[in-house]
Amino acid sequence: MATDFGEAIVSLHSQGQPLRFASMQALLIAWAVWIASIPLIGRLADRISPDRIGWPAAIGAQMLAGTGFALVGPTIAVGLIAVLLPPRPVPIDQYYLSVLDYKFVTYFAMYLGCVVVYLVYNYLYESTEIEIDAARASLRASRLERSLTHTRLDRLRKELRPHFLHNSLQSASGLVSSGEYERASRMLDGLDQLLSASLSGMQGDVVSLGEELKLVRTYLSIEGIRFEDRMAVEIDVADELRSALIPPLVLQPLVENAVLHGVADTAERVTITVRAEAATDRLRLVVENDGVRGDVRGAARRGGIGLSNTAERLHLLYGAEACLDFRIGNGRARVVIELPLRRQWEEDDAIT
Repeated sequence: MATDFGEAIVSLHSQGQPLRFASMQALLIAWAVWIASIPLIGRLADRISPDRIGWPAAIGAQMLAGTGFALVGPTIAVGLIAVLLPPRPVPIDQYYLSVLDYKFVTYFAMYLGCVVVYLVYNYLYESTEIEIDAARASLRASRLERSLTHTRLDRLRKELRPHFLHNSLQSASGLVSSGEYERASRMLDGLDQLLSASLSGMQGDVVSLGEELKLVRTYLSIEGIRFEDRMAVEIDVADELRSALIPPLVLQPLVENAVLHGVADTAERVTITVRAEAATDRLRLVVENDGVRGDVRGAARRGGIGLSNTAERLHLLYGAEACLDFRIGNGRARVVIELPLRRQWEEDDAIT
């Protein structure tokens, strides 16, 4: 019995045909049978995969399938060779046994190799799909959370505008009622400037500290008309910090609280101080005033919409990276905000 596949193949070829060419033709047919069976092996491997029937059953089934493939594959190849290539008078069963003797182990190993490659590929593909689906779900959740956050921030910001505009209009109304028309007119002019500044420069998620201070100065100029000599203002912000980025309308409501619960609650002169400090990558904003009298606990509870709104906006924008601290003691009210220090040029570099 021949033990060489090429030798067994050549034994069926016509005498006039070159041996090398005949052997190559037969091998091409055998490889064509093998390549054509790969999709079938993949489907079979999927049906009897460990995920479907468990590892012990899958191993046993694959061994049986591999044995069947190693027997059927050469059978098909030999049949095609016998039909497509002119045979010599050699019994076909002897030729099949010769081929099987040489190729059984090869076909069996090739089958198991295909199964292993398919299972590994399928596992990696499914793992990748799971990761992609998880990433898509996370991205959708992130977009939804960001959208909700922007909605809440927009609501909070819109809530602040009518708040301080209402208080300013009340101040102007009080001056009109008392017959101080000239001062009321100046206050309304300042209120117009304040409204224009708040609508034009406070639309984004962040503004520079310098822009926020312009709004604060405009507001204080309005209240300065109302309280005249009863209110003093000190703003201590270094020029290099005016480019720091902060949420819009974060200082103004704190200054407004200082006016309403400091200056308005006493007949004495009150000093309102606005200060900014930087340490490494942190920005510290301080708004404080003296003139706190009477029920300290009650005053501490009167932070009202300004403090609660500002605290919530800081939480939405920075999470645990920002904090707001409000303290009253020794006749002074003090609000301190700490948040990450970011500057306009850093944001521009990040975008480009």
